[in-house]
Amino acid sequence: MKLSELSVVITRPQAQSRSLKQKLDALGCHTISCPCIQIKALSPQRVRSALTQPLSSYDLICFTSPNSVTHGLTALPELEQLPASTQLAAVGKTTAHALRAQGLHNITVPEVKNDSEGLLAILAQQPLAGMTGLIIKGMGGRELLRIALQQRHCTVTTLDVYQRLLPEHPVLLPDHIDVIMFTSSESAENFITLSATSDQQHLLTCQTLVGHPRIGEKVASLGFKKLPIIAASPADQDMLTALQHWAAT
Repeated sequence: MKLSELSVVITRPQAQSRSLKQKLDALGCHTISCPCIQIKALSPQRVRSALTQPLSSYDLICFTSPNSVTHGLTALPELEQLPASTQLAAVGKTTAHALRAQGLHNITVPEVKNDSEGLLAILAQQPLAGMTGLIIKGMGGRELLRIALQQRHCTVTTLDVYQRLLPEHPVLLPDHIDVIMFTSSESAENFITLSATSDQQHLLTCQTLVGHPRIGEKVASLGFKKLPIIAASPADQDMLTALQHWAAT
């Protein structure tokens, strides 16, 4: 199947979908942007009031997503002037890329498994006992990173800098769709919630492409009929590579 013949739905939040859409368009795909998560920054005042100690006092600061970088630095610009002794860590390549784009370097990031488990595997190789850690994140989400660091006797604080909301608009899509891309389990859940009941049976027959095996499990539990294509990570290039490989087979 030619890429130029594919109709591809992108469910990322609006701001995060542009780069992927441009790359798909350049390959000739017909792309449909259908944001299934709305990102809303928490006010800088709210973020700062929740911070219990100076940023410079933390030994380890972890970022869980590109949005945690964007909205974390907006609320706390002093993150750009941390002492050299502060270790920065990112859950995945896209989050590390967002940090580097802001001029921050020397970032601990998993090279293979782009998730909390991958980051923990790297951090577990160093002595964490007695360290103080800060996890900059969105409201809700997984608690694995915090719990695992605390089990290693690292004193951990979490700091919410944004929230994920269900968009108000319904899912309105053309009749013909080849692939639906999901880069989070929440976007897959919201996609079904926002779909009209009359359309759901048709949509559940579509091919899905996901950025993590865990998202694939969620897609299956939601009733999608076809086995998902699983990319190496939710990063643009990994999603594109997985799509190209699928189209060529």
